Amino acid sequence: MSTDLPFSSSSTTEQPPPKLRFADIGINLTDPVYNGIYHSKSQHPDDLADVVARARAAGCMKMMVTASDLDCARKALDVVRKFR
Repeated sequence: MSTDLPFSSSSTTEQPPPKLRFADIGINLTDPVYNGIYHSKSQHPDDLADVVARARAAGCMKMMVTASDLDCARKALDVVRKFR
């Protein structure tokens, strides 16, 4: 067994494995579904903050918000500023 591992099953004190960290390089957080809008109709309350919180809890610490045009890029900047 390698001795340079951060933990081993034979140690006397249990340590949790290192938490994984991810970066999402193409997340479309400007999509209306995150605001509860499906096919131009409100279906549920805005859950964008919950989506971001779940992603962070899962280890996704960096998110690159995508945009397809200037208007969408402005919306993406608003989202980024909200969750910095």
